[in-house]
Amino acid sequence: MAEMQLKQKQAAFILETSEDGEITVNIASSKEDADSGTFAFSLCQVIAKKLISDKKFQSEILSELE
Repeated sequence: MAEMQLKQKQAAFILETSEDGEITVNIASSKEDADSGTFAFSLCQVIAKKLISDKKFQSEILSELE
């Protein structure tokens, strides 16, 4: 896998699937961006929370994968 260097004011999702199908959502960003709450980092946080807690949203995404 290629390593990715994030620039300032960038954030990215890291999605990992376990053997039993559980999905883990992490956010990558610089420490400065996480500490200051840049728009990209804050947006990733909102989407990650929705991915984790909103069953309807999860179903919509999974149905797109079928």
